[in-house]
Amino acid sequence: MDEIVKKVISIDKDTTSMKQRTEEIINQRESQLKESLQELERRFMEEGKKEGEEIYIKIIKDGEEEIKRLESKDSKILEDIENFYKEKKKRLIEDLWIDLFKAEE
Repeated sequence: MDEIVKKVISIDKDTTSMKQRTEEIINQRESQLKESLQELERRFMEEGKKEGEEIYIKIIKDGEEEIKRLESKDSKILEDIENFYKEKKKRLIEDLWIDLFKAEE
């Protein structure tokens, strides 16, 4: 009987020891997983930030190109208006004088 009690106590000690080692392994793995997840999160954040900056730079570049295109278009329209006015100026002044003199009569 004494032998059985000793075996049970030994089994209980072994079980306790195994449980403790298992908990240590679980805690160690949990810690490793947390570190891995934090590293992944950091890496994804950096990649997302880099990608966001690249998109931002492209949007700014596209916007600047659109501004230049619109400025060029506006300059062309203004030049066309000025040229039209120069071509028609003499005729407009003559028509204005004629209209003024007719109004006086």
